[in-house]
Amino acid sequence: MSGNILNFTIYEILISTIFGLFSIYLSNLFLRKVILKASFVEIIQQKNTAAALFAGTIIFCVLLLTRTSIIPSVNFLQAQALTPAGLSLAFYLKAFLYFLAFFFVAFIAAMTLLFFSSRVFMIATKEIDELKEIQAGNISVSLLISLSMVAFSLYVKPSLEHFLTGVIHFVTQ
Repeated sequence: MSGNILNFTIYEILISTIFGLFSIYLSNLFLRKVILKASFVEIIQQKNTAAALFAGTIIFCVLLLTRTSIIPSVNFLQAQALTPAGLSLAFYLKAFLYFLAFFFVAFIAAMTLLFFSSRVFMIATKEIDELKEIQAGNISVSLLISLSMVAFSLYVKPSLEHFLTGVIHFVTQ
């Protein structure tokens, strides 16, 4: 079993690193194409601290929420290690396929939750165009929205983890 623990750890490190970087890339695309409509290079060249803070917060929240997709995949491997057949390459591939499905669900959930959390904030302040203010460099607006997104992400993260873990328990029984 100790060899399996090392294998699980290596598996977790690999998918955490690869898909963490992939999450940053996807978040960057989403920010550039949908939300800010500006590249990070433009934000840096303009020295727009408000936009950089907002973009960094979205990336942080996406990483925080997509991280929930890794543990269920490792849990699947651990559950399979207890079976008499043990682990094989097919089990690792199956765990990886579960991870990909969970990653997709977690990424979509993260983007949706962040979108709605920022929209709820914007509905509460109808007289302000927050994105316009952020693009103009208003750090106050960026801080308020960014901190509300971080708080909301921390608030819903356990629920997303429980949902994905519950799916693994359902599938393995």
